[in-house]
Amino acid sequence: MLSSMKRTQSSHLNPKEIKSGAERKFCPAFYITMKNTTIPIHEHFNAFQGEGLHMGRAAYFIRSYGCPLKCPWCDSAGTWHKDYRPVEGVKRMSYAAIGKLITDADARTVILTGGEPALFKWEPLREHIPSTTNLHIETSGSLLLHDASDLDFITVSPKWNKLPTRENLIYANEIKIIVEDAESIVKWEKQLGAILGVSFENFVRLRVQSSSWKPFAVWLHPEWSERDNPDVLNSISNTIKAKPDLYRAGYQLHKLYQCDALDPNSAELVPLGGCPSKGY
Repeated sequence: MLSSMKRTQSSHLNPKEIKSGAERKFCPAFYITMKNTTIPIHEHFNAFQGEGLHMGRAAYFIRSYGCPLKCPWCDSAGTWHKDYRPVEGVKRMSYAAIGKLITDADARTVILTGGEPALFKWEPLREHIPSTTNLHIETSGSLLLHDASDLDFITVSPKWNKLPTRENLIYANEIKIIVEDAESIVKWEKQLGAILGVSFENFVRLRVQSSSWKPFAVWLHPEWSERDNPDVLNSISNTIKAKPDLYRAGYQLHKLYQCDALDPNSAELVPLGGCPSKGY
């Protein structure tokens, strides 16, 4: 179970900041919360995780509605784009109703995704699901996670429109870098290093080697509409071969299987940068 660590005054990453889950405490500086007890839900479905360290494992997805980032190539624009807002309006669900979906599906792992799920408070959901259920979140990392102690796994996928916080980069179990062009990886290494106050390579090396806080990985994902671009693919391949201890090649396996669409509760695809007829 995740908690967090105290913010240090130094701009440098201290190895002592990386502690076991039981020792970390999270003190948010900023977050957006909802005053009522319902969450706007875009879709929910039973599928498998198609990315990252849990790739291929069964999971129940809760996709919240709303995102302040508005990426031009977003593959889930139905969660925020004004042109794709549901005619019948956005459905809001109570924590109890969401918990019932999870319990009825006998889900062992739940993925909170979006949109930007960090806009909402998820701690109350714990009261409505089995204690053995693993709660994962997929976030841009731009909003501090005020209930991180109730999350079992954090994926941070940084976006240029609103950069991740230093805290979220440190707390992440995995970081997913979206490679849009041949220069993306180098740009992100510099940017993330600037946020952390240390070289990104040194940060990753420290996290990978830490025996007290695992798992951890940094994935290089081709932006889906550029997945056949040789410049993008070659930049990922060459970086991994040059830095084998730091990076892994990522992909979105679920899009090949189109497994999300097998659940009737999944929503229609709204990708801004891809091809709907090909599954994105």
